Amino acid sequence: SSSLFMSFAILYALASYLFITKKDHALKDMIHLLFGMVCFVVVFLFRAHPLISILFLLLYLSLLFFQKVSFIRKLIDGLDSFFKKYTIPIFFIGIPVLFMIGSLIIHFMIHNDFTSYMYYFKNFRLSDMIMDYTFLYSEPMEFILNIIRWVGVLLILRNETVLKSNWLRSFVIIMLVFFLNPLCTILLQMTITGMVFYRNFMVLFNPVTELLYFYIVIEFLKEKKALQNGLLGIILGITVLGNICSFFPQLKTGLYWVYIRGGEQVDSMYKIDKDEYMANIVLREELMGWDNERQPNVISQSGATMTYSPKIHQVFTSWHYHYPLDRIDEHLYELQTKKIDWEEEKEIDYSDTCQTLQKHDIDYLLIQYWASSEFDQASDACTITFYTGSKYKVKKLNDSMR
Repeated sequence: SSSLFMSFAILYALASYLFITKKDHALKDMIHLLFGMVCFVVVFLFRAHPLISILFLLLYLSLLFFQKVSFIRKLIDGLDSFFKKYTIPIFFIGIPVLFMIGSLIIHFMIHNDFTSYMYYFKNFRLSDMIMDYTFLYSEPMEFILNIIRWVGVLLILRNETVLKSNWLRSFVIIMLVFFLNPLCTILLQMTITGMVFYRNFMVLFNPVTELLYFYIVIEFLKEKKALQNGLLGIILGITVLGNICSFFPQLKTGLYWVYIRGGEQVDSMYKIDKDEYMANIVLREELMGWDNERQPNVISQSGATMTYSPKIHQVFTSWHYHYPLDRIDEHLYELQTKKIDWEEEKEIDYSDTCQTLQKHDIDYLLIQYWASSEFDQASDACTITFYTGSKYKVKKLNDSMR
């Protein structure tokens, strides 16, 4: 779900590098390199905005296939020259500053978790498969590796590095001043990355780049053999011990426990919780008997429901849990929202739960009752429960309520 903005970050850095080094035909090359991303965007936009999607595709294809047409060639050449002349003011200063200003304005205009600068510093490992690269929540082994990672980054930022790679230096600067800049985060979330902006850390730190960072640090110590050998021993020890400890995720001391935790409850074939899978299968079988002309309206707290029952109308999807732009009813959203341990709990009135469900013609509920106990209990008065698992329930609204 993050490939689009992560690809954008890499291509943005590449474009800035091509322009600042004044490579021949830089803009033409970037137009070709954007092909994969454009296809992704067109497909992504088409369902919600088909006209915009088609116009965007036609514009791109015009630039791609008609570059020899006089006015298009002049346009591309003119933009190419302009970007090469003003690369630093545009890519390294101007756009990041615009996002800083936009973020500041949004911060004062809209007040929620996502428009707070402190959101940048949350412990995202609690809710996502992401390592901590900021030292704030790092375990001891991860903390040591972070030191090596960031020393490698700092060595790249020097004028001379052992790799002498202007591209890598340009890439690191762009990531730090723009895509991982906490002052840009708010507007980045609302326009490019969504709430998972922190996955951009995986653009800066991934198996390929980390090998380069470690190599740079090791080479930097080549004149000091004792320190170099000590560093190699530390990296080797952490690699071995960190992998072993990862298979005991409850200890939270390994390098990869965030990827392994909860795996015991996940079906290896379907990649979801076994009880979640059963709840969706039960709902799908129930819907086979649906004989109403309209689509059944379903409130589901499972991200897999649309996969198993694609013909339903799901009132809230994963999008609505994070973005309030097109929620049909904020109160209904509050009623059915799962409780999350690390979020501040709100006072919610559940007394009108059944009336609200009836108002929106809800037919079925698939809920994580352990995380929505109040909603579960309040809906008992107007529903029939026909599946109860270890975590999930499937409920049907009484005929009198529909």
